Amino acid sequence: MLKRTSVTAAPPPVAAPARLDGEWRTAATEDLCRTVATLRSPDEAAAFLRDLCTRAELQALSARWQVAQLLDAGVHYQEIARRTGASTATISRVNTWLRFGAGGYRTLLARRPGGDG
Repeated sequence: MLKRTSVTAAPPPVAAPARLDGEWRTAATEDLCRTVATLRSPDEAAAFLRDLCTRAELQALSARWQVAQLLDAGVHYQEIARRTGASTATISRVNTWLRFGAGGYRTLLARRPGGDG
């Protein structure tokens, strides 16, 4: 009879990803970005987003933006989860993009009242 032994490999070291965005920039995404950049008011943005997204998608986008703002303010993960209902996995993903993403969160956080820009 063979005796089973458990072999646990050490987890690989976690490093900041060099580039998180992969191959997402296509002609279609570029066209969407150009279109979003032409929006002239919050009302136009609301109308466009409502036509483009389902309610669930809008809620998910809104929650991620709220999470980004709270992370930027230094709020702890558990408190963010309590306030927003977001899972800690979602909070962690937003935090990764906030720290290592393309800079979109940082740009818009800085433009908000009380931001750095």
